[in-house]
Amino acid sequence: MNDDSRDGTETEDTPQGLYIANSMTGGAVALGEGSRAEDRSRRVGSPDPAEAAPPASRVASAPPGQIVIGGDLGGGAIAAARKAVAVDSSVRISGSGIRVLDDLGRVRELLAELDRTFEVEAVDRELEAAEEEITREGGLRPGMLRRLLSLLRGGSTVLSGLSDSAGVLDSLRAGLGLLEARQDDS
Repeated sequence: MNDDSRDGTETEDTPQGLYIANSMTGGAVALGEGSRAEDRSRRVGSPDPAEAAPPASRVASAPPGQIVIGGDLGGGAIAAARKAVAVDSSVRISGSGIRVLDDLGRVRELLAELDRTFEVEAVDRELEAAEEEITREGGLRPGMLRRLLSLLRGGSTVLSGLSDSAGVLDSLRAGLGLLEARQDDS
C-alpha cells in the first residue's frame, strides 16, 4: 500500500519499488504518480552474454507492490503508476546490419577513388541512403533492400567494374541476402 499524498488514502495500484536481480544496462524505468519512462537508445549488435553480471540469487517472492525483474534489463521501458506511460523507441542494429554497414562503407571508399560520373554519384547516393537507414532504423526497408540487391546483382556497371573488390561485393551481397531472408520470415 502507498500513501496517496493528495487525499491521504492508500492505493494498491502504485508500486512501492523495483528490484532488478542482475543488472540494468539500458532502458528506462519510472515509478510514482504520473510516471513516464522512455528509451530512445541506439545499440549496435546483440548483448554479449559474457558481459552480463553473474546470476543473482533468485527472488522467491516479492512484497505487494514490488516490481521484480529476475535477470538483466538491457533495454525497453517500464513505467508503473496510476498514469504510467512507457515508450520504447530504441533502435538495435543486428550483427548482420553491422556487417552490411561495414561493407557499404568499404564499397563507398572504392567508389571515392573513381572519376565522379553521374552513375558513380547515383550509386554512391544510394549506398549512403542505405547506411543512413540502417543507422536510423536498425535495418533496411524492403524497397531499399531490393534496390541495393538489384545494383549488386548486375544492375550497375559501376559496381561491376570494381573487380578489385570482388570480396567486399560478395560480402555485401551475402549480408543483404541475410537481411532479405529475415524480412521474408517476418
